[in-house]
Amino acid sequence: MKAVILFIYRMKRILLLCCLLSSFLSFAQADLVVTNTDFKTTYIPGTDNVYTVTVINYGPQAAVNVNVSNAIPAGINYFYWQGSNGSSGENIPLLNTIPSLPAGAMVTYIITMEIPGALNGNLISETVVTSTTPDPNPGCTQCIDIDTKAIGADVEIVNTNNQDAYIPGSTTTYSVTVKNNGPLTAANVHVQNAIPAGITNFSWVGSDGSSGTNAPINEVITSLPANEQVVFTITVQIPSSFTGNLINAATWTTPTVDPVPGCTYCIDTDVLYVAPPPEADIVTTITDSQTTYTPGESSVYTVTVINNGPDDAINVNVSTGIPAGITQFSWTGTNGSSGTNVALSDLIATLANGQTVTYTITVGVPISFTGPLTLNASTTSATADPVPSCLTCTDINTSESIADIVVTNTNNQSVYVPGSTVTYEVVVTNNGPHSAQNVNVLNAIPAGITQFSWTGSNGSSGVNIPINNTIPTLTNGAVVTYTITMVIPAGHTGNLNSTVAVSSATTDPDASCAACTDIDTQATTGADISVVNTNNQNSYTPGTSSTYIVTVTNNGPQVRSESDV
Repeated sequence: MKAVILFIYRMKRILLLCCLLSSFLSFAQADLVVTNTDFKTTYIPGTDNVYTVTVINYGPQAAVNVNVSNAIPAGINYFYWQGSNGSSGENIPLLNTIPSLPAGAMVTYIITMEIPGALNGNLISETVVTSTTPDPNPGCTQCIDIDTKAIGADVEIVNTNNQDAYIPGSTTTYSVTVKNNGPLTAANVHVQNAIPAGITNFSWVGSDGSSGTNAPINEVITSLPANEQVVFTITVQIPSSFTGNLINAATWTTPTVDPVPGCTYCIDTDVLYVAPPPEADIVTTITDSQTTYTPGESSVYTVTVINNGPDDAINVNVSTGIPAGITQFSWTGTNGSSGTNVALSDLIATLANGQTVTYTITVGVPISFTGPLTLNASTTSATADPVPSCLTCTDINTSESIADIVVTNTNNQSVYVPGSTVTYEVVVTNNGPHSAQNVNVLNAIPAGITQFSWTGSNGSSGVNIPINNTIPTLTNGAVVTYTITMVIPAGHTGNLNSTVAVSSATTDPDASCAACTDIDTQATTGADISVVNTNNQNSYTPGTSSTYIVTVTNNGPQVRSESDV
């Protein structure tokens, strides 16, 4: 019985240890990732291949006893490897054990092998990595590198003169580039380039030292290694009488197998150059730098004609009409042209690219002119204009009526005497240049005045009412005069103010009126008597008579009686 109990006890311990070991093994994992590559897909016999093998631990735990191996590929006679952890070997397979590779750590191995010239078939390099620490992703898609044997040499020719058309009588230069894109050396590359049909002047030089004059290229490049090139520079003089296509063709052959035998760029074909017709962008502008005109005055316009090229313009005809109703019209051009009372019509034989001709037009606008003032300019040329439209060829101005109305208001004195009668003259003058419409004249009765009458030269009048008269039309230069008579009461004191105000429906360029108000002050008491005594000579003659004039003047403001004299 004791033996049975002891057996059961031991079995439980063994099961417990197994569970603990299983749990530990499932927790301790290290994801090892391996890459093995020589960064190419083919090999060339007789050359060296260099492989890079990397072993990285992506964790989460350290990898223990990591064994890295890479056998020597079949057919390889020399094999050398070196690890970043200090390991190395020559002519022995890569076989290295890394005791512990922590999570995130990496070891790199560089493998160099010499490929015999007689090697055939695929070149296979395989890396194998194992560890006593479980790997959750044990697969390795990048552990094997397979290269196939490189075949032949891809010889390519590019033949060009970098143009699509030729000009008879000119010289053109071709570059014929013979390049070996590999992978192997090309042997005995035979390059030929015939003299194009119709060409009698033909020369060439090669970057390998070859050359020829009036002889075709017929050169053999004995050995052209991979990624090397030979360039032939061909100079061709094209006869002036040459017509048709200019064709330059290069060819090549080699006993070395060419995996890409075609030649897309071996032939260069140029067509005869046909010059496009000349073009000249003629731009015309007309302006008088204002939007309104004044009847009776002149408007000055500037017409600018410029050739923006690219070619010269031939037979450029510039013209403007004379606006209807205009009788004074003159113009001058910077090219010496001119005209008076005739429309602008000038033919410029040649207007060079970038050249400008400017015309100054003076238009006398009649005083009676009404409506818009429109002046159009047009330009034509025998040379095609790529932008024929003209957005600035018309200038339109509207009429602007202006009438400078000037007013004076005076009684020709600066003081008044109470009880006296004074007369004012209000003069309304239109200094133009246009007629003034609905001119309203206002003059109130001064404060304190009870007897007030007025008459206007236009037939208007009034008694004891203010002046409020509207002149329907006051033509340029016309004058209307108002005569105002008022009796100043004997008891009037203070200043005597008479003010006239004038307005109009027509614009007045100067609406100020310094002479619209007349202010008289009250005269002081007394009379200013002055006496002048003279015989109007400075010397006398004995025995003759002399006549004296004594003048007595009362300068006011009051009357002096005879008893006071």
